[in-house]
Amino acid sequence: MADMASGEQPPRDPISMCFHEVMYYGSMVLKSEKKRRLGMFCLNYFGTFVMVVGSTIPPFTALYSLAEIAFPGYDWILWYISYFIFAQLWMNFICFWVYHKNNRVKYWIENYNHLLPEPERSYIMAKRGDKIVIKTTTNSDGSEEDDNQPLLTDLEALPYCTKCDNVIPRRSHHCKVCDVCVLRKDHHCFLFATCVGLANERYFLVYLFYVALACFIGAACALYWLYFELNSFNVGFIGNSLLRFSKIHPLVCVFFWVIGYETFFNTFISLTMSALYAMGGMATGYFGFEMYYLLNGQTMHDFYHPNFYPDGDTASDRLRLVFGNYWFLNFFFPLFWQKTVMTPSMAKNILCAIPKEL
Repeated sequence: MADMASGEQPPRDPISMCFHEVMYYGSMVLKSEKKRRLGMFCLNYFGTFVMVVGSTIPPFTALYSLAEIAFPGYDWILWYISYFIFAQLWMNFICFWVYHKNNRVKYWIENYNHLLPEPERSYIMAKRGDKIVIKTTTNSDGSEEDDNQPLLTDLEALPYCTKCDNVIPRRSHHCKVCDVCVLRKDHHCFLFATCVGLANERYFLVYLFYVALACFIGAACALYWLYFELNSFNVGFIGNSLLRFSKIHPLVCVFFWVIGYETFFNTFISLTMSALYAMGGMATGYFGFEMYYLLNGQTMHDFYHPNFYPDGDTASDRLRLVFGNYWFLNFFFPLFWQKTVMTPSMAKNILCAIPKEL
């Protein structure tokens, strides 16, 4: 996070707290800078590997292994659905990585500074060292008055990032892993090995949506198979009801497999089903929280540090800020050519934010 005159406040959101703990203990173990960078690289890309494998292989394993058995004659429908979901996951993953570089403060100031009132625009660009034309007005007494004085006098207190060696908006935060200042940062995602910001948040949300959908479809296929396969596999002294429970609960299923009363295939399907329900539940919860932040004009960081006013006046404004125009079509195909729709008031709130207490 950028260094500010008032000092750096400790994080309160769970992801940042966990990240700071990892950084703290990691710095104690990895004394040298080279070891620290190697550790961060392994942590980032191991998380990415786990995310890609965990969110694609189990759902489609369940679909391909059970579709023809559980739904004979209609398995082709599930195959086409799985192709579509797989394409969505990878397209959004690629777009997320391609556009993560646009999270940098410089990109947003260069492309959206025209939405700011002239005084604020000139002031913040001058503070960052960009060349601008200084406009003056000649008074009746012959003296000149600078027209570029900001309407918001508190802009004098804009934070300065010592790592980036530049003035930054208050809504930006320096990521210690990415080593850049990210505008409107949500969080650093170790599963994607980069930050979630305004430029790539849309792809992150759509990815979460399809991970949850894939997991629940795969788990439903597994549950369907385990339930109806019960009719062809029965153990007299155990009873049907207990056997049904054994097939659905993974630990009980493993126990019965060990003692020889369950097949390995059913045990594998039961374990896969439980993992899919767990991943689907986490992805659904995460997607729900992120959409809640979005519809309230905030990021995760803003929610736990409520120092600034929310972006936009309506839910439609906030959706277009993240997804661009025709926001709902992003859930069918990533509209990477649709740029962020930012109004002048939103640009002022993001680039020249004033804390609530001021």
